[in-house]
Order: sequence, then structure tokens, then C-alpha cells
Amino acid sequence: CILAFGLVSLGGFIYEERLAAEPIIPLGLFRNRTFVLCGLIGFIVGMSLFGSVTFLPLYLQVVKGSTPSQAGMQLLPLMGGIMASSIISGRIISKRGKYRLFPIVGTLCALGAMTLLGTLTNNTPVQQLYLYLCLLGLGLGMVMQVMIL
Repeated sequence: CILAFGLVSLGGFIYEERLAAEPIIPLGLFRNRTFVLCGLIGFIVGMSLFGSVTFLPLYLQVVKGSTPSQAGMQLLPLMGGIMASSIISGRIISKRGKYRLFPIVGTLCALGAMTLLGTLTNNTPVQQLYLYLCLLGLGLGMVMQVMIL
């Protein structure tokens, strides 16, 4: 139902943008491969970040028995990984001027981490979760830095 609503809304948006004298997003931008790839990667990164930040505290509270405060603190490896890789990749990009490798490696790291997070069970040690979160953070930070530039 939501998917159908989204598709109808997208169709209406495209229809209106074609008729507008000054469109919000010129449809010609979608012919640019870089624009389309950045949009797609941004969508994937957003889904990874907000999905993990939304559902992992629930997992930690319901399955692992953490309090809400503990669950929030247990997400620090994710945020630390984002911060560290964002800073490091930003410094490397500013020195070398090349950025293409970072979104590729970052997306692969995030994909691997999300796959690993999908294997969590009630018997998974919390330290293993921290490792997966750190890997996810490292990947997301590399991609976010390039998306900001």
C-alpha cells in the first residue's frame, strides 16, 4: 500500500516537474550518471544509518535486556566509526584530491556490516555486535564525507 502510494506520488511529481517553468529538480539531471549514482548511494547510506539507529536499540533492549540508556551507549562504536573514517577520509581527499575510491570501499564495508548484522541472534556476544557496528560506521563515514563534498 505504501509502495503504491510512493509510486503514484513519484508519478505526480514527475508530471508536475515537466510542466513547471522552474522545476525544483530539473529532470535533465537524471541523465547525469554521477547525479544518479550519488542519489542512489545516498539513499542506501541513509537506509543503512537510520535503519540501524532505529532497530538496533530495540534489539539491544528486547533481546539483550539493555536499558534504553545502555542501548544508546552501545551504539557508540557506530558513531565512533563514522566520526573516525569521515575525518580520515576527508583529510586524505583534501591532500590527494581523489575521492572516487572512498564511496566504493565505504559502500562495500557498509554492505558487509549490514549483512553481518543480519546474522545476529540472541546468543551473539555484544562484543561481536560492537565490531559489526564499528565496521558499519567506518563504511558510512567514508561515504558521507564524499557525499558532503
